[in-house]
Formats: sequence, C-alpha cells, structure tokens
Amino acid sequence: MSAHDVIANLKELATRTATPDGAQRLAWGPVWRDAREWFNGKLASIGLEPTLDAAGNSWVTLPGQSDRAVIIGGHLDSVPNGGWLDGSLGVLAAFEALRMFTHHRPRLTLKLVDWADEEGARFSRSLLGSSAASGSLKLDDVRHLVDKDGTRLVDALRENGVVLDRMLDAHDQLRAVNAAAYLELHIEQGPALEDANQPVGVVGGIVGITWIEVTITGQSDHAGPSPMRLRRDPLVAASEIFQGVERIAIMEDEIAVATVGRVSVEPNVINTIPGTVVFSVDFRHPDGEVLA
Repeated sequence: MSAHDVIANLKELATRTATPDGAQRLAWGPVWRDAREWFNGKLASIGLEPTLDAAGNSWVTLPGQSDRAVIIGGHLDSVPNGGWLDGSLGVLAAFEALRMFTHHRPRLTLKLVDWADEEGARFSRSLLGSSAASGSLKLDDVRHLVDKDGTRLVDALRENGVVLDRMLDAHDQLRAVNAAAYLELHIEQGPALEDANQPVGVVGGIVGITWIEVTITGQSDHAGPSPMRLRRDPLVAASEIFQGVERIAIMEDEIAVATVGRVSVEPNVINTIPGTVVFSVDFRHPDGEVLA
C-alpha cells in the first residue's frame, strides 16, 4: 500500500472541499455530494463503481476468491471546519487497499463502505447511516429533526434519494454480506497516543454517547438598574452546571468524558441580563450502565 498516494488523495480532497477553516462536508449537502462525486471518479479510474444502500451508505465491492468479505469503512462527511483526516482517512486508505488488488484477485472479497452522516453535525444525530445498517436506528427518534436553517431531515434525505421509512432496509442488505471482519483506519482525535509516545493504537472498545439539551429560564432585565441580589440570571446557573458536568466525568474514571459543546444565550445583548440559556451536554463512556 502506498502511504504517499493516500496522503496525496487526502490533500486533493481537502483542496476541493475545505476552506481555510477546515473541511465543510456536512452530510446531505452539496459539498458532501461533491466529495462523493470526486471519490466516485477515483473508483472509476480503477474500474469500480459504488452502490448505495437504503440508508445512503456507499458500498464498493472487489470480488475475491471467496465470498467471505473484509469490510473496510470510513466516512466522507465532516463537521463544520473539520480536520482533513477525520473519517476520510479510512475511506481513502480503503481505496488504496482496493487499488492494490485490481490486477490480481484477493483471497477474500473486499468491501469499502462510506457511512452516510456519521458525524451528525447538521441534524444533531450522529451515526445515522451506520445505525440504520446495524438495525439500531429508531425512525421516530429522528423523524422530527431539523437543521439550524429549518430544513427537515426527511427532506434532506429525500433530496439525496433516501426515504426515511425505508432506511432500515440497509440492515437486511448488511446481513446479506458474508462478513469475516470489519476494519477502519482512523486518526486519533485526542492527545492520548502522543502523550503515551505511541505511534498507533488498537481499539479495545467503543464508547456509548448520551446527548442532552438543557434549557434554563430566568428573568431578562436591564444590566444597570438590576441589583445583584434580585437577579435571576440563567447564565450564572448554567455556569455552575458546566463545572458540575466536568466534575461528573473526572470523578467517574479516566475513561469517562463530558463536554458542554454548544451554548445559546437569549437575548445575547451586552447590556442585558439573559432570560434563557440553552446548552448541550455530551457524555461518553464504553459502559452503558455508567451512562444510564
């Protein structure tokens, strides 16, 4: 496998789909579709063509001597201002693996999958395509979702040829694969390997994720004439909760993490006491009982 070619393709993708702030490949949007079109051109150059399952996941198959398959996965979608290696490294490393075997048949069948909407940045629901393929997606949990511009998820899916009520058909399509193994090369998105002075790590477990949205309502007033003792400031209350969120993770164990990643303050005026604060909490741990 040529690491040089993998990096060259990653840089080409970044040049095409990123701004100076980072990758802009939000799932179901035009830049993401352009990234997939670019990647389809790469596949065509080695004589391969992708197919989409019912959830919009893109699959490429290179038949081997056996129908037993090694699935190599990743995702081309990104968060806003995302890193140039996040998700796309897995897809383009998988492409290079397929390219290696275009002139001689591998012992096992190779399948590349580009999971759709893995990040969940646009509709605040990650792992959408892969959860449909696994059979764990609950359609009614996502049916109502809208993005910050008011676009409904069901409409964004339809624009990309995906029907929400048919997405779980992807589970049957995955079960039809005679899978021997699943591999995914991913950039570490934290400092743990560097801190341990290790070049690579093998995943020992997958964290569960709990997302919570909290709304605190107080009393909005003018900043000047409102005495401190009479204020009902929801942002002050929220700041105490933020610290509590951090303490929860620290007190649990070294694996637990908790993040307040999004905060909305209304009316968000410099000389006005806030009336409402809405914020998100992201809890992660590999033990479901810890998250419960």
